[in-house]
Amino acid sequence: MIRSAALATALVLAIVPGPSPAQAPTDAWSYAAQTEFQDNVAWVYGTVTGAQSEFGVDCSGGTAMVYFADGLLHAGDTRQGRVALSVDGRDFSREGTFEPLGHVAWWRMDAGDGLLEALRAGRSVSVRGDVNDRFFTFGLRGSSAAIGQVLAACGGAGAGAPVAAADASGLGPAVPRARIEEACRGPFDADGAIAEVRIDGDDAPDFVLDWSRVTCANPAVGRGGGYCGMQMCTLDVYASSTWRPGSFPQPILALGWAVPGPGADHAFETTVPGGACPGGGPCTRHWNWTGGALDAVRTVAAQGVAAPSAPPQPPAPAAAPAPAAPAEPAAPAAAPAPEDADPLASAGIVPGRWTSIVPESAMGFAAALYMDRDGVSMTLACGPQLPGLALGVTAPALQVGVAGFGPGDDVHVRLDGESFRTRFHEDLASGGDPMHLAARWDGQELLLDLLAAGAPVDIVVHPGGRADAARVVATIPGSAADPGYAQVHHICGTGPEPGGPVRPQPGMINDGHAGDWGLRHRTEHFLVPVARSVDRRNGMAFGLHCADDGTPSGHLNPVLLEPGAPRRVTLEAGGRTFVLDGYGDRGGTVSFPLDPALGAAMAAGGEVRWIVDGAPMNVFRTGGMEAAMRFALSGCS
Repeated sequence: MIRSAALATALVLAIVPGPSPAQAPTDAWSYAAQTEFQDNVAWVYGTVTGAQSEFGVDCSGGTAMVYFADGLLHAGDTRQGRVALSVDGRDFSREGTFEPLGHVAWWRMDAGDGLLEALRAGRSVSVRGDVNDRFFTFGLRGSSAAIGQVLAACGGAGAGAPVAAADASGLGPAVPRARIEEACRGPFDADGAIAEVRIDGDDAPDFVLDWSRVTCANPAVGRGGGYCGMQMCTLDVYASSTWRPGSFPQPILALGWAVPGPGADHAFETTVPGGACPGGGPCTRHWNWTGGALDAVRTVAAQGVAAPSAPPQPPAPAAAPAPAAPAEPAAPAAAPAPEDADPLASAGIVPGRWTSIVPESAMGFAAALYMDRDGVSMTLACGPQLPGLALGVTAPALQVGVAGFGPGDDVHVRLDGESFRTRFHEDLASGGDPMHLAARWDGQELLLDLLAAGAPVDIVVHPGGRADAARVVATIPGSAADPGYAQVHHICGTGPEPGGPVRPQPGMINDGHAGDWGLRHRTEHFLVPVARSVDRRNGMAFGLHCADDGTPSGHLNPVLLEPGAPRRVTLEAGGRTFVLDGYGDRGGTVSFPLDPALGAAMAAGGEVRWIVDGAPMNVFRTGGMEAAMRFALSGCS
């Protein structure tokens, strides 16, 4: 089951809030290829009870199934029962299987007899299990596209229609290449994107399509053919034992991938970013073939290894040579690493102590953060898009598959002898086990009192839910007189008074805009004024700031690059091309000195384009350029 995520690291801090009981249920559907409990699932959240209610569709055993969770704990055994269900008043009630799993309870039911079609076309669905005394209502905005992705992952099978037996005849490099042609809708460069591998244990070749190595000439599509996000790109895995004509590959999000050598205890490896890893650094996820798909079996932290500037890639079959890119001068030998190349220091974070930060996230919330170098962290956050306070804890021991930790285990935080059970288990993609305080539940005010009094926080695991086997996996110092906690209280206006002074930092909450530019007095990683224009197709940002030495500078964020590592940046504006010597800066950013002619060209042309492999990967609008430059660059030397 999907669960809202609260994760804090020095480089990534993103909270997905849930509505308070007084709010209308959310109606925005989402899709994920993999979560802790499910693969290929579309879902929507509803009102908060004990936790958030949830309704969705997933691909289970090759069949589209509907599920519902009321957010409450239920005892008992798995059984059959009756679910009352209607879409826009049309009755679709049916029998379902009720699964009370300890930390979560949900109904699963067949999606046939027109239910799936009604969910994709309707406005709202109301559902009540035989354990509930009321109906739960969920919106259906975006359900058609999200459920469509589930059906595609099911091989195009409809509700209740199992996927046909695999037919591997005809599977070859032409199959993934046809998928690239369909996505790019024109010329493309896919050098090294298609690799022949052996994954599923039979003698026939399997294939991996790495979308990070695809660039479409069509600027509306660009890099990745639409299958790349801000950090990771999709890997399409074609296994010969399950592929058949007309079916779809298994999608996996990753930075990079590899096939291990002979004798390895796993079939496939992916590199994932720091937010998914113990200790906050990039790490490797191992996958095994389970007969129908690749399943993640463990996450291995890369001890003391920084994020690679380019992910490892396996050998690829020969491909036609790509068009030559315009020649560029050699990159500089080195660039100064800011703050001694310590990303924590560059974000104003002192390991082992509490601090207040303003995250890069455009959500604009304040946060108090504790983080140490062993991967233990805790955040307390509040902002205008969060209906209340949110608390999150992470620790390496809370990674599924690490030290025996699994979905059946419960996680508590314990302060001064008082224990508070976490409400949700985290998605595998982000790591850690969060607690949300967005809803007012019994014990929240007591927990806040203890935090404000400075009580240390024990993170405790109850294996299989057994309190008698509880073990402390980490301890976090208390927050008495902590300015970070004070900042959260100051902005949120709730909870007990902190013992220390309020030292708020301005963030998105009080910052403004100039045309297409957001103006921030500081960000999580830049402690100076920053103006940013965002490509809203994927969240990539082009920014202006003063470098540590006072140089007027531009930057692109996020870019996976080691601090200090050289990176050539090519920009187009006002009909001119600018080739700039950039370097890895703080918090996943590439920075470069700002050419005065570039600033004039951006102001005149109305946009700037980031060119990668000869094609525009991102387009940033620059209306309001003069005001943005005054805000961000007036303090430069």
